[in-house]
Order: sequence, then C-alpha cells, then structure tokens
Amino acid sequence: MSERMIKIHDAVNRCKRCAGILDESHIIPRSGFPPEDNYSGMVIGCEPGPGAKERLTPEQYKRRFDWQTPSNTNTVRLLFKAIHEAGVDWNTLFYTNTVKCPATPSQSRKCYVNCQDFLQNQIKAIKPHVIVVFGSAADRIGIPRAAKGQIIDYTFEDYPCIITTHPQGAYSTYLAEVAQRIRNKMFLDKVFDKKI
Repeated sequence: MSERMIKIHDAVNRCKRCAGILDESHIIPRSGFPPEDNYSGMVIGCEPGPGAKERLTPEQYKRRFDWQTPSNTNTVRLLFKAIHEAGVDWNTLFYTNTVKCPATPSQSRKCYVNCQDFLQNQIKAIKPHVIVVFGSAADRIGIPRAAKGQIIDYTFEDYPCIITTHPQGAYSTYLAEVAQRIRNKMFLDKVFDKKI
C-alpha cells in the first residue's frame, strides 16, 4: 500500500491543476497523513482553510491532529481523541481532505473537480474498512450531509461510511458515539487493534 500512497503523495505535491482558480501562493497541496502500510480506515474532512499558507510534511500535518500536543488548536483533534478513548489506535486511520489545496468554499467546488482522482486513488490504495466523512466534505463527494447531532451510516464507493457533522462545536458525547461506531465497524471486520 505505502508504495501506491507515496506515488499519490508525490503526484499531489506536484499538482498545479488549480493555477487558474487559486492565487499562486495558495497552491500548496497536502495529500494527508504520511503514506504508511498500517491504515485500515480513513477520515475525510473539508479542505484546509483559505488562511493556510504553509507547506507541511505529512508528519508535520499529522502532528496538528494529535490531541496530546498542547499547542494544537485544530478541532479535528477532538475526534481523534475520542477515537483513542474508544480504544482504537488513531494511527490506523488515514486523514485527508476532499480538496488538497487551501480554498474558499466557492473555489473548493471547482478545485474538487480537478483533484477528486487523488481522493479516489487514496481510497483504492487503502481499501478502508470504514470511512468517516464530516462537514462539507460530504457535499463535495456527493453524499448526504449530516445535520447537527446526526450520524449517518452510508455506503460510499462500496465501503462502509459514517457521515458526521464537523467536530468543531460537537459535544463530547456525540464524538464518543462516532468513535464507538468506528470501533464497532473495525472490530466486526476483525481489524480492530487496541494500541493505547
């Protein structure tokens, strides 16, 4: 898997497809977490905010989602914290965005057309046992979007999918329920590995 993921990562890094949509300084694509062989699930979020102007290595990118790093303010880390507390090794979940470059909501619709094959190839490489999709990411990939407090079980690209609201502003009980559903799907598929 990692060889395929490395190729996708390199292709994302070289991508300039949105030169006609984004300002040159905003063409800073991020493929997601480091390309490794241990992923059994995926978390798909929205695009990086338009204020993101730094190129990060996958390792630096991943550290921004580690709730154990005191300086982290990214609210998605709360989802990974809940996953960890449910007894699932959060390192087995690959995080990426639907749109790989920082974009405004109006720009991201156009950008996704340009880079949707990256996401599709990541899914094919990982063959996830569960995919978690939250926020406007659901809109981008054309599946129902979860209303506040709602959790939807769905099938996307023939893979079990959990659709949630964005972790920002979500109650801890909601995130705990999402994490439990992730755990159940991974456990039932015999890929659950308690490493906490």
